[in-house]
Amino acid sequence: MKNIISNIIPSLNLKPSETRTAVEREREREREREREREVLPKSRKVEIQLLNCLIVKLFNSINKLLNSSYKVLKSSELSVAFATDISSQPNISNWETVTTVDAAGNSNQNIIYTKFDNELPPAAATATILPKFRKVEIQLINCLIFFLFFFPAINSFSQDLLCVNENVKIKSSASLYVKGGIKGTNASKSIDNDGNIYLTGDWTNNASSTFLKSTANSGEVIFNSSSIQNITGTQITTFYDLTINNTGIGVIIEHNIDVTNTLTITDGDIDLQNDTISLSTTGSLTGETFDNRIKVTDPANHTGTITATRDVSNVTNYNIAGLGMELTTTANLGTTTIIRGHQQQQGSGSFSGNYSIFRYYDISPTTSEETTIRFNYFEDELNGHLENELIMYHDIGYWQPMSTTPDAANNRVSATISSFSKFTIGSESFPLPIELLDFTAKWYNTEQTQSLLNWVTASETNNQYFEIQKSKDAINWEQLEIINGAGTSNSINNYEFIDNIPYNKITYYQLKQTDFNGSFEYSDIVSLSKNNNIIDIISIYPNPAAHNISFEIITTQDTEVNIFITDNTGKIIFTDRKQLKTGNNLYTINISRFAAAEYIINVITESGLDKVAKVFIRN
Repeated sequence: MKNIISNIIPSLNLKPSETRTAVEREREREREREREREVLPKSRKVEIQLLNCLIVKLFNSINKLLNSSYKVLKSSELSVAFATDISSQPNISNWETVTTVDAAGNSNQNIIYTKFDNELPPAAATATILPKFRKVEIQLINCLIFFLFFFPAINSFSQDLLCVNENVKIKSSASLYVKGGIKGTNASKSIDNDGNIYLTGDWTNNASSTFLKSTANSGEVIFNSSSIQNITGTQITTFYDLTINNTGIGVIIEHNIDVTNTLTITDGDIDLQNDTISLSTTGSLTGETFDNRIKVTDPANHTGTITATRDVSNVTNYNIAGLGMELTTTANLGTTTIIRGHQQQQGSGSFSGNYSIFRYYDISPTTSEETTIRFNYFEDELNGHLENELIMYHDIGYWQPMSTTPDAANNRVSATISSFSKFTIGSESFPLPIELLDFTAKWYNTEQTQSLLNWVTASETNNQYFEIQKSKDAINWEQLEIINGAGTSNSINNYEFIDNIPYNKITYYQLKQTDFNGSFEYSDIVSLSKNNNIIDIISIYPNPAAHNISFEIITTQDTEVNIFITDNTGKIIFTDRKQLKTGNNLYTINISRFAAAEYIINVITESGLDKVAKVFIRN
């Protein structure tokens, strides 16, 4: 080593003492350069180190919460009050400041949390993360953690499910944001919501009918998503305020629910399917429009309804619970229940191929008094009916047309009624009622030398005349008389005719109804005999049927009968004769060759009594 130094020193032309001094000076300059490279003075090093430790500890704690699969809210005694203005519905990924409050209502600590993608962090688990800091320091640390640690991963949080297995209290100043769904499974636990719950997934109540409550009568649940959301489960849920703000298709109701205050539709549809929304005596519907409304996906089969009950007395255009049926009456109808549905209603009789619009109302007051009703609809519900032809119909065992005042500009029709049941809308082109209500034959005198025929129509469309026909065997017919029809009528019409020359043993009668355009259809067959005997069809099965149909006939004496099957036009497509014995007789017909339609089975005895049954046949 000395040799190396000796070799270096001569090359530098320095003495040994001078060499030592130069090395020291070089070391001093290096120390100066190190001091110049320092960003902060030594007085701040300790603070920086403490802050770094704090950030790391905070990050680890929050990261543990984020990455933990919390399925149970840990504290049933702590409630959460969020220190934020939620009026603008902030993004669920934002950071906020919260205060935990103990059971006595004492504020404990300010903490930092994020609106978690999967659930709210358990209050007990987060209460010791961070001691009190000044507001500025909290905001600085908040921003620092956000940008240093969470910004790269903020959009990678998976959508999750918040399972509530402990009691949860949301105060009136609080909002709970869940990117995902909420599920209740514990029958003894509930959510007491006096604030706001925002969720982007489904609401599933498998807990109890009291899973959701609002002690202060102020809680709101907001369905806020661009994807389909469902309200489902095994238990009914009672919402105080329920808001649909779904920018996608909307919300599907898969289990009955109650709304006791306001059901608001801001965006998206509500699909009732086969379930019921009850507004009871206090709830109401608001915000419904052509684009955002209550409906069913399949109007041919879905039976879902929305209902409400109110006391109705001396009202004008009273829209019960906002359901779209307005009542005007000076009378006291008492407690009145209204049911609104969206299943199409099928016409009856010769109009069984026609269907109503996709809406109906069923009204049940305590007392029936004269009332004007105004039936509102949306154009998407018209089901092919033309607005200038709309007619309101009343279900009184058949669809009775009503004297209707249309108002196409406001999408509604009006009529005055004195009895209540189900109401819907059809049109002149597609009427709903059965045209012929009743057709009977009976003896006009005690000597049984004259027969009286009566028939009643509920409506007639372009009806030119009725041709009365009679027969001895219900196969070969002759014209008896022509009776003029009422043309086009929406009211009840009664007709009668006396046959002065009935046949000696049995006489069969039928009507042939002919329109002005030459089209026609036949009525059912009725008969009259001077030697009456008792016969009845006591059962028909299966109904509807696809292959064979059986019916059981009871008679008080041995007799021979004619059996006919006719279609809705009166055309006979099947005949048979059957000898019946006293008592029960089972008769089976193979109908597999028949087209899918509605048919009429006629059983006619030699004594003149007949029984008619309608059968729906499916292939």
